[in-house]
Amino acid sequence: MIASDIHCHRYILNYDDLLFPPQNPIALANKIKDILTDGNYRRKLQLLILKRRELFRFDWGKECVKIGENIIKSI
Repeated sequence: MIASDIHCHRYILNYDDLLFPPQNPIALANKIKDILTDGNYRRKLQLLILKRRELFRFDWGKECVKIGENIIKSI
């Protein structure tokens, strides 16, 4: 995953290697070319994405348990 370097994308992705300047099709094309042609770079990006994914993982089951525990504590 790569994205343009705007506030909301930067907040989610956080790493410069995952971002390219907004409204810059040449930078986007270069980023895509690097991903397609450089296996080491591609693996580096995959690891960065996996790190970020863990921060934004949402589990409804865990959230329901937390809500239930909070309800029981309040009784």
